[in-house]
Amino acid sequence: MTEEIDLMKLVIEVDDELIQKGIEPSSRPLHTYLTITQRLKPGSSVTLEYDPLFNAINQIYKELYRLTDLVMPPIHIGTFMFRDIFFPLRIPLIFGSPAINPIDFLIDIPDIQKRWLFNDQ
Repeated sequence: MTEEIDLMKLVIEVDDELIQKGIEPSSRPLHTYLTITQRLKPGSSVTLEYDPLFNAINQIYKELYRLTDLVMPPIHIGTFMFRDIFFPLRIPLIFGSPAINPIDFLIDIPDIQKRWLFNDQ
């Protein structure tokens, strides 16, 4: 008979261990995945984005932490002003040459204001 695993409890347990080791929050989801994978399936290969376990662990981290806690520290922090209100803008460290949309990096701006911003002449 297969033992049922409480993944949330296991993630928090490993997260506690990683905090004790000084691992930054942005790196902990991956470290947690690697640790749990080795505990559950020792010697298995890692497939990351296609692994349901990896996706489940990332989802748990998104519930436990703010998105800004889980991203790599930004390479640039600035502000953007719209209608006399300043919004933080955090541009992350990005490898390669991907296209980015700066609106995706505006922090704490409600969706309605984003739509307003880009529809206002």
